[in-house]
This record gives sequence, structure tokens and C-alpha cells, in this order.
Amino acid sequence: MEPLRKKVEFAKTYRLGKSIRTPDFTIKVLKVKEPVIKLGIVVPKKVSKKAVVRNRARRRVREIIRKNISLATPGFFVIVNIYNDLTGLNHNDLERNIIQSLVSLKVFRTK
Repeated sequence: MEPLRKKVEFAKTYRLGKSIRTPDFTIKVLKVKEPVIKLGIVVPKKVSKKAVVRNRARRRVREIIRKNISLATPGFFVIVNIYNDLTGLNHNDLERNIIQSLVSLKVFRTK
């Protein structure tokens, strides 16, 4: 898993990718020919003015995906847009929501 950093990759994923929305986040994915998964996580200041809270949300999502990377099919750009503060959300619930979303987008296989 590599970070999604280039503006061109973000723009292409937003324009051409498939998405799924939950109350807390949206996941956008784009199938590419590269044999890796590139992950971008977007947490706007609207979620929290505190960088600590935004960075914690990023770390939680990245860790969930990293821990379950064995389920992944290579060749995707993945962008996770977080809309709500995730501090009140149980880790198991968040993990289940993210995995179910990625399975429905065919990035992850079922367990």
C-alpha cells in the first residue's frame, strides 16, 4: 500500500471512480493498471479545527486498511473522505463499515 499523493491521481479518481457513501465517510475507488493500492485520506477542517483529531482519524482509517490488506486486490486508487469526527465511533464498527464498503466496491475480497 502506497500513499496517493499526486494531484492528477486524485483528480482522475474523483472524476472516473466509483463511490460508496456512509454517514461518516465516502470511499472513491478507481481501477488502474498499476499493481499496487494507493490510498489517500481526506479529512477537512470542517470535521475538527484541531489537527490532532484530524490526524487521529487518518491514522485509524490507514491502520484498518493496513491490517486487512491481505483481502485486497491490487490495482486500485482509493480515496477516503471523512465527514464526521470518528472519535465517538467504536473501532470495530468503523472497521466493519470500511471493510464492507471496500468489499462492495470490489477492492477487498470477503473474509
